[in-house]
Amino acid sequence: MNLQKGPPGGGGCPPAPPLDSGGLIPLEPGMPEEEMVKRLTVLSLVLPNNKMDENSYEAYYKLLGRVPAGLMEATLNALAVTVKFYPVPAEILHKAAKIKLAHPSENDTLAAAHIGIKRGDWSGLHPAVRRALKAVGGAQAAEGLGSSEMNTWRAQFSKAIEREFKDEIEQEVYRLAYGIGGDADA
Repeated sequence: MNLQKGPPGGGGCPPAPPLDSGGLIPLEPGMPEEEMVKRLTVLSLVLPNNKMDENSYEAYYKLLGRVPAGLMEATLNALAVTVKFYPVPAEILHKAAKIKLAHPSENDTLAAAHIGIKRGDWSGLHPAVRRALKAVGGAQAAEGLGSSEMNTWRAQFSKAIEREFKDEIEQEVYRLAYGIGGDADA
């Protein structure tokens, strides 16, 4: 399986580093260069004080050309209405990873954790929520806690889920940057 996936025709993207195929699957093709330049130009028109030129667009495409076209479009649209300054490629990749992963909110994860604890069944929980629950001692750690202890447990859980989501986002940024899909079994 060829893991060095990029846009049709190569588009000048550097090759991904050699990887063991170990369950990784290629992503869909990236956005064509002309389309990305058009989208980046729109972004540059709505954001002040950017200095994008032909070389800048080419550099952005080389760094972002492996991101699937639909995801890149959603990312650039989201950034156009949420940022004040022109984003660097790392910020674009980070936003794309967040959009792709669509993590639940902190309140949703806390509610899901409480439901999972009450039911004694964690199977329906987001994998990051399960890992965060384990990190804070699991269901036993939350049982029979008073109100102040429960607040401490919630704070510990919030930190644990934040770490889990941050790790997932960093891994997804890498996958997007190198055009590599996730685990085939996921």
